[in-house]
Amino acid sequence: MKTMKNYIHLIALSALCCMTACSSEDYTDDPIFDQEIKTELVDKSQLPEWLADYVTYLEYVPEGQELPKEPSGIYRFEWNDMTFYNIYFPNQSTVYTNLYIADGMPVNITTTYTKSFADNAGNWTIVYVLNPTREMPENILYPIKSQNLEYNDSIVQRLLAFKDNPNEFRLWSRDFYAVNSAEQFRLLFGESVTLPAIDFNQYTLIMGTCTVPVGFRQKRQEINTQGETPELKVFFEKAQIFNHEYYNHFESTLVWALYPKLSFDKGKVWMGWNNLEDGAMNIRGGFDQPTDDECGEFVLDKYTYDSDYKGYPRITIQIPGDGTIRGKVGATPFTGKIELSNIRVEEGMYIKGDIKIKLDDVALSDEMNQGAQTFLKHINEVTHFNYWLNQEMDLLTADGNKFSF
Repeated sequence: MKTMKNYIHLIALSALCCMTACSSEDYTDDPIFDQEIKTELVDKSQLPEWLADYVTYLEYVPEGQELPKEPSGIYRFEWNDMTFYNIYFPNQSTVYTNLYIADGMPVNITTTYTKSFADNAGNWTIVYVLNPTREMPENILYPIKSQNLEYNDSIVQRLLAFKDNPNEFRLWSRDFYAVNSAEQFRLLFGESVTLPAIDFNQYTLIMGTCTVPVGFRQKRQEINTQGETPELKVFFEKAQIFNHEYYNHFESTLVWALYPKLSFDKGKVWMGWNNLEDGAMNIRGGFDQPTDDECGEFVLDKYTYDSDYKGYPRITIQIPGDGTIRGKVGATPFTGKIELSNIRVEEGMYIKGDIKIKLDDVALSDEMNQGAQTFLKHINEVTHFNYWLNQEMDLLTADGNKFSF
């Protein structure tokens, strides 16, 4: 019986939205309402901050999209001494879809808890009715198109596998970019890649890579322009099952969004998952426009040759995407040629490929030591590489040794 009453709650919201001429006190007298339902409409600012921000996003309807004709709104209720919010849309398939704990954690009601919710959830209250609008919120920019690209997505494979010209493979200098021209796009992806159909006169492409818990998907994103520095915020979400671990493994993902042409090309980047402060993280370097020298610098961390030896100097390496390689051993620069082939993207934005490296003659300085000698002696033995987008890179030899950057 309680389950049937919960469906009546959904009907109640529709009735509430149709009775716009009545005060909130009048609604509870309508016979369509279950005796347990209450109506306490509040201003959006009185909702939890995470929910108020999400509601603002839900209410904005861009030009070209039809304004919704059926009402949507928010229920608040209690279960097991906890407060929940249920965001109701007319097309949702179950009562407990879009369910959040008061702190913003999305939850998934499994069969284990369904009966308990149906029997014991109470104090149901309609607290907000969405007000669709064409007006963009002040100091907030939303993308016209945004997606979280899986590693096996055709776009990812085309952009990152470099099948047309493997030697255009690049190590990016930062995590996120604001791309405003075809020329800037090619600084990141090379001359041979097929350029997506983007009118850079009207739009700015915001794209980059970030690491999130496994299974999380992009919920939304926005650019907040209120402060001195614009801030890109990317929200990821995965409904959690009660009494299960929140997360423990991470994966990389490629974020790709088109914004109306931006008047700025730099900013901070914040990403978070499940609306929780402890799930928020600032992205290294924020976002910026690509430069002519877009070839991230990697620093040697360890290697398997002479693994007990810790005295090697700082060794850096760069692959600029023009068939060359360069770097420094201590203060001594080196250059060389590379040949790349069989580049592929695997699970978690994990890029693998074959590589041959031939360094030019190096004029060794007085600071030369055993670590530098090992690097220069064996770098030509490298046969393949592993690269985690903008995080780590391994250069491996056929006999199993490797340099880790």
